Amino acid sequence: MKKLFENWRSFVNEQDESEDTEEKQQSQIKILIFGHSQTSKFRVGGAQKDRLVSSGIPEKDIILEVRSGRNDAGLATEIQDIKGKFTHAILHLDGNYTKLHDCKATLRGVKQCSELGEARYQQEKTSIINYVKNNLNVPEKNILIFTPPINKDYGRGGRLYRKIGKNSYKIRGIGHQRAVAFFRQNFPEAQVPDVIEASGGAFSDHLHMRKSGAGVAANYAVNKILEENE
Repeated sequence: MKKLFENWRSFVNEQDESEDTEEKQQSQIKILIFGHSQTSKFRVGGAQKDRLVSSGIPEKDIILEVRSGRNDAGLATEIQDIKGKFTHAILHLDGNYTKLHDCKATLRGVKQCSELGEARYQQEKTSIINYVKNNLNVPEKNILIFTPPINKDYGRGGRLYRKIGKNSYKIRGIGHQRAVAFFRQNFPEAQVPDVIEASGGAFSDHLHMRKSGAGVAANYAVNKILEENE
């Protein structure tokens, strides 16, 4: 009977130690979520933050900084206002533009445009990521980079979204594909998912994804961060 009690006590102690270790690891995490308007607490960034909190990371250790209306040139300046040390960063980049220098939208479609072309704001993208690495102390492997999600139903119905507008939106999507390729080539250790696509119901205004529709981005972020922290 005594040996049985000792075995049970040893099992309980091991379980407690395991739980304490997991809690300690999560308490050491500090995450920055930064970027354009998709970073908002009502959009993709909010979904990511909520999912991280529900996974056990204290809310106080997740800093959400949204800079609405900024392209990467603007974000390269704004990121310098962020101070401190972080273990992880979730960056929402490549937003707020509709043109590529070698692409043209016409009534008949998108001309002179390839996913293999150059990404926009390459110098600014590099500046943002280097600041996160060098000034905020985040290892490259702990940086997650998201481009804006694509609304697969964009342009259906309504005069506001005429054919020329829909073709301009296609250029935006091509630009995001180029950005993903740029990030993966120049920052090979960073976590860069494919461009996320969803139906129109996941978006609040054709362009911005609702928090409730951002499950793919939220789950990707949580899985990568917890995986790296094991």
